[in-house]
Amino acid sequence: MKKNFFYIQTQVLIDSEKPNGAYKRVLNGSWHKVNGKSEFFAYPHPDDTKYLMNLWFKTFGQIGKEIKSGKEAIKVYADMHLSFTLIHPFWDGNGRLARLVSNLPLLKNDYLPMIISIENRREYIELLSSYQRTTKELNAETSLENLIDYENENYLKLLDFFEKESENSEELLNALDRGKRKIEKS
Repeated sequence: MKKNFFYIQTQVLIDSEKPNGAYKRVLNGSWHKVNGKSEFFAYPHPDDTKYLMNLWFKTFGQIGKEIKSGKEAIKVYADMHLSFTLIHPFWDGNGRLARLVSNLPLLKNDYLPMIISIENRREYIELLSSYQRTTKELNAETSLENLIDYENENYLKLLDFFEKESENSEELLNALDRGKRKIEKS
């Protein structure tokens, strides 16, 4: 009789340069296509991360206030999301975390969360990349007022994109409601 053996990793591997649950310790960045050539875009230096995240948390606290319109909700989402992804405080998972935490003020104010459709994911990544490449550098000299580059034309494009994508949540909610009514009728 042949026995199958399965090996399960029982040790926790720790990478001191890419810690899980802690701010990054080494410089990170991403590659972007610019005029057909690949260019490296460096995120803020790890030494500046704690300072920048303190600014981000101050902003997060300020936007915990009441949101009075759908347009304001989209702006709050965009501001939180874009500043977080620009700081890029962790080695991995920054975009996912930014999309999640940026929904908290919306949910707190009874707005539906922002859902970026899979069909528009490429456009989202390209717009985010364009914003990141053309915005001011973030560092320990950055002020709270300069955490988001409102004058960047790509900021306005992202606001428009998020406004269109905000309809996804409404469509999903309506589909769920239709399904619920269908079940209730049967």
